[in-house]
Amino acid sequence: MSLVRDGMPWHPDLRRDLVPGASARFWGQVHRAAITAMALLTFAALLSVVPALGSPTYIAVVLPAWAVSAVLVGTRFGGPLTMIEAHRLRAEATAGYTTKVGIERADEALVELDVVDPRSGRVLRLAGERMPRAFFNDRAAFMRDRLRRVRAAAETGAA
Repeated sequence: MSLVRDGMPWHPDLRRDLVPGASARFWGQVHRAAITAMALLTFAALLSVVPALGSPTYIAVVLPAWAVSAVLVGTRFGGPLTMIEAHRLRAEATAGYTTKVGIERADEALVELDVVDPRSGRVLRLAGERMPRAFFNDRAAFMRDRLRRVRAAAETGAA
């Protein structure tokens, strides 16, 4: 059924020691938020460029905000957020796990690494684990259930 680690199959109490600092998943979320902010600011800048070109508000707020978000997002391989996220992904992979694959992308990717909940440090999916039929029927629901179970186990263990 599932991969056995140290004689035990997956269960909500399995933990990994996490690399110190914010997870790759967190930096991915920050990066997506910066891209969204940049898109919204670009749209606002384009809508207001003609009537507000000489406006002090436009020059003092919209242009600097757009410039900051453009620098943060950068190009696919050049933005600081992209580089931080890639660095965290490499650090996590070196430690033998990832926080990047979760509910939103619960697929067969990265099966060579444990998938870990960055909040609790508990394993959501073991590396190489054979997934049950329920996983293939509804991957997102299956991973949401596992996330709920590991976080409930973490709360019970912390209490």
